[in-house]
Amino acid sequence: MQGTVVESAYVFINGGCLRLARQGVVVVGRWCGGEQGEQRVASCFDGVTEWACVRLQGPALQALYGTLFAGGVYVYQTSCAQVLLANPFIPSYHHITAYCGCLVALFCFLMASTCAPGSITKANMKEYMEAYPFDGHLWTKGKVISELGVLRPARSKYDPIGGVLIPKFDHYCPWVNNCIGQQNMRWFLAFLLSNTVLCCYAMVLVAATLYYEVQVNQMSKLN
Repeated sequence: MQGTVVESAYVFINGGCLRLARQGVVVVGRWCGGEQGEQRVASCFDGVTEWACVRLQGPALQALYGTLFAGGVYVYQTSCAQVLLANPFIPSYHHITAYCGCLVALFCFLMASTCAPGSITKANMKEYMEAYPFDGHLWTKGKVISELGVLRPARSKYDPIGGVLIPKFDHYCPWVNNCIGQQNMRWFLAFLLSNTVLCCYAMVLVAATLYYEVQVNQMSKLN
């Protein structure tokens, strides 16, 4: 995929957007405090990003997601459900589909949180060595993971916390408190997709509710 739009998007997401954000806050720091302000803001930004992307491992954000999810369902049940049912622009079956969407998103979250990313051992090392090509830059042949005594295949990474070599390692996601690799990538993508669809679905319901309120207000003014 070299030279394609997909490659450009991948590069931007994995570094370009972060560099752009850093340049923005540095400009603000320079404008507010001169050269000294620029250095302080840059140092603070680097420290926060390192903490968020590297050192933040644990159930904190996982618990935060669960709390926000449960809170959202509670608010919907206690404050929004009856309003939606009274809206003629929203069919009654949406009351059921909303809960179904929440259940799907919750199921994908639990699967992404609990499914292991996979592990490379001496028994299956040969299979993974042949799965992906070495590029000679990020992935070079002959590198040994001393903790396990196995060669590191391309696109794999050793997880010192779990003590496993993960095939097709992508990243560590603090929202599910799990490393994302070959075996649980589909559940992680399902987690992202289900939450994206659920948010878009909620936006549609909100838009329909606002439209209904506008129509009611206009009719009341005419009367």
